Amino acid sequence: MESVRAVVIGSQLERTGYLTCSDPDLGRLHENVLWGMRGNFLEVPTDCPQRDERMGYIGDLAAFTPTAAFLYDINAFMCDWLRDLSIEQRALGGNVPIVVPNVLKYETSMNVELPPGVVIKPAPMSLYHDGCVWIPWALWEQYGELRILEDQRESVASYVALIEEFPGEDGTFTEGYQLGDWLDPVAPPEDPWAARADREVVATACMFRSADLAARMSRALGDKEEAERRGRLADRIRQGFVTAYVDADGRVRSDAPTVYAVAIAFGLLTGDAARAAGDRLAELVAEGGCVVATGFVGTPFVLHALSDTGHIDTAYRLLTRRECPSWLYQVSMGATTIWERWDALLPDGRVNPGEMTSFNHYAFGSVAD
Repeated sequence: MESVRAVVIGSQLERTGYLTCSDPDLGRLHENVLWGMRGNFLEVPTDCPQRDERMGYIGDLAAFTPTAAFLYDINAFMCDWLRDLSIEQRALGGNVPIVVPNVLKYETSMNVELPPGVVIKPAPMSLYHDGCVWIPWALWEQYGELRILEDQRESVASYVALIEEFPGEDGTFTEGYQLGDWLDPVAPPEDPWAARADREVVATACMFRSADLAARMSRALGDKEEAERRGRLADRIRQGFVTAYVDADGRVRSDAPTVYAVAIAFGLLTGDAARAAGDRLAELVAEGGCVVATGFVGTPFVLHALSDTGHIDTAYRLLTRRECPSWLYQVSMGATTIWERWDALLPDGRVNPGEMTSFNHYAFGSVAD
């Protein structure tokens, strides 16, 4: 062992966010988020540093950027990456790749030869394409630099144009390949997208958030006409969501924690409807034993949705639970970074047999926000 030396590598970023508290396990969890970020912010914000991917997945980063922007000054780092995103979009005719740099375009298995003159515009993919809007917005919220929004005008406009093409007549999103609430803890090892939350509900909610944030960007940049047009698109999607997915009793289709979390956090439901959704979310969390029941889409928003609707005690019970699946279960199993799967290491000490099993994956570290 004297001949082995461990060297920590990562992009040089200034630490800005800290947490100290009386619970050592929560302190360890926070350190795990930090170490997971350090290992994955190396020139490119990667999904994991230790297996055969190591790619800049937009969806993972869309979930994690608010946390990352609090913990470290990532302004320059992310603006550089966002320029790469814009370049890759132009190379795809305005479509959004799922990884940046888009190394997948060199995979022959990913490319299908189309007849001359035939162009296929892929439908928006929730979270993974939405990141081209969510990420610059999170940076704008943290750093307040209009330059961030200005630099991403073309990127955001291209994606909004794509969103405008795909809602059905009722304003919902039913097309395209959707990963949904990826890695919900109930998903079996071989089927990581088998979540409780309905994929159409998740897709429609995410497209609403993108349209709504894009409208806010336009207002911040002083483009009133564009803001109004995007606002109308968001209103259309919101109405479609409520009409198609919310029943007379206020239940959202699939009645899963994630659908209530995003409906509240994104502003799809407001006033009494939001309070009723918060009550149902708290009820579901309690019925489930206060363990985590969300994947990549729902996890960044579930604690916010609970606390914003008056269920702060439930939010703390969810945060401090130690049974699997939970954030502190990972700590109890000796984790030093955040895992990709809630049960990447099973309670009996075996590694989860699923193909997607990484022990350093920052998406669920979004809890630190």
